[in-house]
Amino acid sequence: MVDFSVYNSKGVEAAKELVENGLFSENSPKDYTIDFISNELAKIIER
Repeated sequence: MVDFSVYNSKGVEAAKELVENGLFSENSPKDYTIDFISNELAKIIER
């Protein structure tokens, strides 16, 4: 993740924020669609 963050730091920070905010605390990652996760990441990155 450290190497990837050099190329896409906003994406890595957004992913960290989703996890820190409890995205997977109630459900398993497999319970979410890629569309849902992508949309949530985009919302954070666009801020």
